Amino acid sequence: MVLQVRRFAAGSAVAGNTAWAAGDPFLSGILNTYGVLVPRNERFYISTIRALEPRVTDPELSARIDRFVRQEAQHGAAHHAALPLLDGMGYRFRSAASVVNGVVFGMAENLLPLRIRMSMVSCVEYVNAYLGHEVLSQNMLADSDPTLRALYEWHFGEEIEHRAVAFDVLQAVGPSYALRLLGAALTLPLFYALLGLGALWFGAQDGSLFRAAWWKGAWRHLFGRHRMLWRTLGHLGAYLDPRFHPRMRLDDTLAAAVMQRWNAHLQPIATP
Repeated sequence: MVLQVRRFAAGSAVAGNTAWAAGDPFLSGILNTYGVLVPRNERFYISTIRALEPRVTDPELSARIDRFVRQEAQHGAAHHAALPLLDGMGYRFRSAASVVNGVVFGMAENLLPLRIRMSMVSCVEYVNAYLGHEVLSQNMLADSDPTLRALYEWHFGEEIEHRAVAFDVLQAVGPSYALRLLGAALTLPLFYALLGLGALWFGAQDGSLFRAAWWKGAWRHLFGRHRMLWRTLGHLGAYLDPRFHPRMRLDDTLAAAVMQRWNAHLQPIATP
């Protein structure tokens, strides 16, 4: 599959509607946290994979790396551009995000060898892809703010599209199952701790944390309708299988459908 690089052109979102994700304050807080972390996350992915690119000898994989990097750069730019919407909702998050980004990514980039960083990127990229699969296949963002829905669905669709690139780079530079496990052990607790703490942080600021709707949303998302706790364990179990490859799971039809749905927001960028 040839990855296509697209630019997201935002419309006008409704600042002030804090439960913008299908009226669910818990899901909105989770996605707010995810979006705040995206710009620095993407820089980490790009710097890591670019540093290892000279070790990749397969020209087809090199071409996919280039498109992966350009897709991820667009994700970071689009989510950065959306941050003022959270400001408009009255949230305070920039100082906390700066501290988290400095500590987490600063330590990773300064202390960890490149191959371990690549293993972490491989893991979190699969997490991004299966989150996208669940959000899109379960239509979680129906009846959401149109622009924010388009932003997240486009992002998740492209995560499904390029889900195998980071894994293939890891296999090219460090095809060790132990290395894959180490990257997962470093990544998963941190990723889900940040999402959970961020959801609490946003919920406390808008007051939804102290109302029943937030907790009902958490139950529905983790155990009820979305069953994300059990689905997540299934996806992670697949990643820990020694025979795993991202192409074995998920599919591209969801990604293709979302690109068609939000075509008016997407501007193709020609690959030089």
